[in-house]
Amino acid sequence: MKNSSSNFDKNEKHNYANKYEFKIKSFAIKNNYNFFDDKVIQYTISLKNEIIDSLDKNSSNSVKNKVKYIKWIEKYLDKIHEN
Repeated sequence: MKNSSSNFDKNEKHNYANKYEFKIKSFAIKNNYNFFDDKVIQYTISLKNEIIDSLDKNSSNSVKNKVKYIKWIEKYLDKIHEN
C-alpha cells in the first residue's frame, strides 16, 4: 500500500511504499542529509531494530527463532565489515 504526502513541497506529491520509507526520507530531508549519509543509515538501522525488538517481545516461537537468525546474520555481517 502506498502512502502519499505533500508535506515537503505543496506542488509535488510523494509516494512511499510504507511508513518506514516515509520516516527515512522525512528524516533525511528534515536534516538536509543525502539518503546514503551515515546518519540516515544509522536512523534506518534503529527503525529496523525497533521492529525486531517488537517482534522479539510479542510473537510466537517461530517468529522469535527468525529474529534470532536475523540478529546472528547481522553480527556475522558486522564482523565481515570490520575486517
